Amino acid sequence: MSDPSGVLREAAQHLRQLAFSASELHSLPWSIKPDPEFDLAFVNGADGDSLADVCLEGGGTFTLEAARWVVAMSPAVAEPLASWLEKEADSAEHHVKAWKNRHVPDPKLGGYTVFDEGRPGPISDDELSRNIEHHYGHALALASAVLGADR
Repeated sequence: MSDPSGVLREAAQHLRQLAFSASELHSLPWSIKPDPEFDLAFVNGADGDSLADVCLEGGGTFTLEAARWVVAMSPAVAEPLASWLEKEADSAEHHVKAWKNRHVPDPKLGGYTVFDEGRPGPISDDELSRNIEHHYGHALALASAVLGADR
């Protein structure tokens, strides 16, 4: 991957779209409402509409642990994650250009970059890939999960 910024921006946009669609159907915040009489729990939207029912004894396909995860990762967390992906995309765009031009951060210059004279010639694809993975691996893993959900 020569420039991860496009993938990160695409994932941010897709995450926002998924969250908007889900929250349009089921208002926020989401919660779990147990119904011990029937050995069930319901994942509900704020207006009480049920997103899913859960078998409390684990006999169903949707467990209480999965329900807790769905509630925790509701559309409410989409915007902070999407914003982070976009910031990482901006950073990646800047850094990839700098790496290709052999500029490296110099903390003594307050964030400015200096040309790396000790490493002449263009950066190799392998070195560029290692830099991208080292600096943006977590963001790219999240982007892959978000984009892979519908692909």
